[in-house]
Amino acid sequence: MPPFLSWVVIVLIAVTSMGILLARDWRWLIIFLSAQYIGVFILTLEHWPLGMSTVKVIAGWMSAAILA
Repeated sequence: MPPFLSWVVIVLIAVTSMGILLARDWRWLIIFLSAQYIGVFILTLEHWPLGMSTVKVIAGWMSAAILA
């Protein structure tokens, strides 16, 4: 993965973290949390195999669905 893409994903995670802190509606919180798990998936895909990274994103989305 090119280093530029990693920095874009890190900025995405930072923006979604700020969104989670500032959002008041629970729907926006779930959207930001789901987007954050996509960013974490891309970052872990760089070091872990596809199967383990997919488990991380699916577990995150299931927790977001439970919170919703």
